[in-house]
Amino acid sequence: MKKGKTVVGTLLLMLMMVAFNTHVKAQNAEHQVKTVFIYNFIRYIEWPKQGEEFTIGIYGNDPEAFSAFMDMAAKKAATKRIVVKSFTSLSEAASCDILFIPAQNSGNLNEVKSLGLKNILVVTEKAGLAKKGSGINFINVDGKLRFEINRDEIERSGLKVSSQLLGLAIEV
Repeated sequence: MKKGKTVVGTLLLMLMMVAFNTHVKAQNAEHQVKTVFIYNFIRYIEWPKQGEEFTIGIYGNDPEAFSAFMDMAAKKAATKRIVVKSFTSLSEAASCDILFIPAQNSGNLNEVKSLGLKNILVVTEKAGLAKKGSGINFINVDGKLRFEINRDEIERSGLKVSSQLLGLAIEV
């Protein structure tokens, strides 16, 4: 009987490990898809700043998001090199072109807005945040990843969004 319990326990442990690994892979895959979206946002939004680098900042500790963005950083944004930074202090946000706020840090959106950041696209990933001041917000619609755009907020930031991108988005 003891051997049977050990086998069942081992099988349960293996199933839990597979389930956890599948969940982690699904999260990584979702972050990869979001980085593809964001890479394309770079192409369809006009930034007034000129320079040799395009900086994407990730607010908070999100290793999966950071890893996915680092994979994207191998590409170039037009002729600019993409730089990815992760930080926990909002004072560092002013050096970004895009500020990505993962869902677990979305409670800080009001604090981000109070900084009055200019020429920075704020991208979030929690339902309702586009209406609360994010420029672009990822949402899930019928099991598919979509994005909302708050055009007023983007323009208030000093950026210009193309009509092509607006045509693909859910405007709020």
